[in-house]
Amino acid sequence: MSGDGRSIAFQSSATNLVSDDTDHIDDVSDRAAIVPKINKITPTSIARGTTVTLTIKGSYFLPDARVSVIGDGLTLNNFFVISDSQIQASITATANATIGTGNIGVALPGTGGGQNFGAADLCTCLSVTS
Repeated sequence: MSGDGRSIAFQSSATNLVSDDTDHIDDVSDRAAIVPKINKITPTSIARGTTVTLTIKGSYFLPDARVSVIGDGLTLNNFFVISDSQIQASITATANATIGTGNIGVALPGTGGGQNFGAADLCTCLSVTS
């Protein structure tokens, strides 16, 4: 386990952890030990041409968590980690934002091992309306 408890490394002879693992040599893997979980957002919709402050509720929101918003015409203005179970995020929908659903993500940055090392949760839980 890493010093901050956020990742764990292990050695395994299992053949189903690494694809095409036929060398019969143990592999060493590392995984995020803490994974954020989004349970609920409020409000659940944003109208085109407006800005809203979302409350994201869940678990394992560490102080250095990152928030992302995915959707044409949606912009994340800022966010604040309030506690390990709540984040507030300001999001703007442009006047021509695509009507439909948007995604909200909460990620924990990795402690090493490249840009993709870390853990995240993504929900399709935001509705863009006219």
